[in-house]
Amino acid sequence: MAFFLTGAARMPMSFKSKMSLIDDFERKLPEEKQRILDTEIGVLLNRSWQPRRFIMTKEALHFAFSNDDVEIDHIPLAEITSSIIMKDTDTTGVRTNSRKPSRRNSAGPIQTAGLHTINISTEIDGYNSGRAYYLQAESNEMTLRLLVEIQENSKAARHRMASRNILKLVQRRMKKVFDSPPAQTVIIAAILLNFAVTVVRSQYSDRAGHKDMQADLVLLADQVDLVFVTFFLAELAINAGSHWYKPF
Repeated sequence: MAFFLTGAARMPMSFKSKMSLIDDFERKLPEEKQRILDTEIGVLLNRSWQPRRFIMTKEALHFAFSNDDVEIDHIPLAEITSSIIMKDTDTTGVRTNSRKPSRRNSAGPIQTAGLHTINISTEIDGYNSGRAYYLQAESNEMTLRLLVEIQENSKAARHRMASRNILKLVQRRMKKVFDSPPAQTVIIAAILLNFAVTVVRSQYSDRAGHKDMQADLVLLADQVDLVFVTFFLAELAINAGSHWYKPF
């Protein structure tokens, strides 16, 4: 982590240090109010269980070094394809029982004997590129609770993602139809026809004589005008829907 010196000892920061600070700021862990769970777990990395800070929000699982606030990895909950419990015997040969604590990890080695493991699979085309994760909590009870939280929040995140995808799909199709040459031709023709009907109505409504015929024409023009109003309201709604939060 970069640090600052005060007073006369303060030195100009290099470009690399500035970029490191910016990168750390961008990878800050979620705010406390967004956290569902904030605990210490073991993560299997390079055939060794390593202590990590684990934070769950409604959208993702976040990992950091112990006692650190900078994210080093995360898993979008909507991209978890499966999360299951593996018994202690299921991980034989792929783990070690101890690890020397690094400079950034003061929590020490994770004890794995007799503990269950959570196996998380991710989407191949997603953020984690299909990587499998193995997690362990301090007890089997905590591991089961962690699994339930991951499964429930992953399901909810997938539902939210599906809803957003459906809306985006509908919006793209609406925009494609609205911007197509036939649709634009119909709209232009409707505008010109509406203008012509308005001119005819204004001409006949001001003339003297043949009041009965004028009244019928004015009534017909009003009805046609109502059709145009309905058409243009629908056109405006489709235009707004297909270009939502974008320039028309």
